[in-house]
Amino acid sequence: MPTPVRVCRACHSDLPSDYCDQDSRIIALVGAKASGKSTYVSVLVNELNQRVGQAFHASLAAMGQSTQQRDKEMAEDLYERLRLPDATRPAALGFNDPLLYRLSLPRRGRPGSGTRHTTLVFFDAAGEDLAGAEAMDRYTRYLSAADGIVLLVDPLQLGSVRDRLPVHDGPPLPVVETPPQQIAADLAAQLRAHGKGGSRGRVSTPIAVAVTKTDMLRSLLDPHSPVLRNAPHTDGRFDEDDRLAVHEEIRSLMADWDSGALMRQLELDFAELSLFGLSALGAPPPAEAPADAPKSGPQPVRVEDPLLWLLARRGLLPVRSAAKGRAGKGRVK
Repeated sequence: MPTPVRVCRACHSDLPSDYCDQDSRIIALVGAKASGKSTYVSVLVNELNQRVGQAFHASLAAMGQSTQQRDKEMAEDLYERLRLPDATRPAALGFNDPLLYRLSLPRRGRPGSGTRHTTLVFFDAAGEDLAGAEAMDRYTRYLSAADGIVLLVDPLQLGSVRDRLPVHDGPPLPVVETPPQQIAADLAAQLRAHGKGGSRGRVSTPIAVAVTKTDMLRSLLDPHSPVLRNAPHTDGRFDEDDRLAVHEEIRSLMADWDSGALMRQLELDFAELSLFGLSALGAPPPAEAPADAPKSGPQPVRVEDPLLWLLARRGLLPVRSAAKGRAGKGRVK
């Protein structure tokens, strides 16, 4: 019988009333188990509503009851109780609903030219479901529709990084899960099989590769490294020169960590990529309570960079670059 509620034709889930009326950008969030995806999303949403939203004159609003409820629960856990979010539910226990947000930005051009509304769809795949191509196939239809992919790489799961970290009294190191190189290879193979491969065999979907937990890498970084401070966002513009500085820094680190194996895999499989470094918490969890956030609360560094790059290359954000002849959309090939 007729209903005033819009639903998805495939899964029959409710769609917010304005979802179909706006430009949509699907962002896939991928990473091994314990790489911090759920914490990252919660902190990213908070930053887009606070510091980053102020810099870009932007507003972010959760769409639909499901996203609003998850937002509320994650914010209460992380910012009030100082508890880290629970692990993402594997697909074997039920498909995870994507998170829907309406991002409102001033239209580019003259002042007073209006507001542009874009729907952001975040989808978080559980680490267990990225252990191989067969498991990843559950998500391929969604991944193949994504406008951009954020691949989170936990450096504490890399043996070469673990060996170089000084002995510390912090929380225990995470269990080593599926190598990020294998996740990237399986992801590219699935996308190519669903028509996302270009003429040269590389996947056309842009991928932002973000090394997480950079607060644990301070001993391996130069004290003046751009990775250790937030991007300036001067005049509400995405800083392309700053992005390139971080990209080269992370590229150098990755070449040293595993002889560049992950970087070579990414460059062979993806036509467009950029490297990032971020910390969702700004400091390690307490040693005596590894499931808690730092006592000072989250003090994130650069969590917004991967998303802003994907938005900027789609023309949704103005780009600032002092270098001449540099691509305005920030493409790394």
